[in-house]
Amino acid sequence: MRELVDFPATVCRVKTLADGGIRLELDLPETESSVLTTMHELHRSDRYLRIVVYDNDEFLDNLKNG
Repeated sequence: MRELVDFPATVCRVKTLADGGIRLELDLPETESSVLTTMHELHRSDRYLRIVVYDNDEFLDNLKNG
């Protein structure tokens, strides 16, 4: 599998909607502006995504140390 997009982020808001749905909002660094284009395309395509979350420090350590 190939990732559609890969970026660092922090969770800035989590809320429950009136219909019981859940909304997550992420903060990305300014250096990740290219992610916007990909996310807009994914939003327009109405694709269902699988999200896997890793701790960034652990992720980078694992990449370095294999």
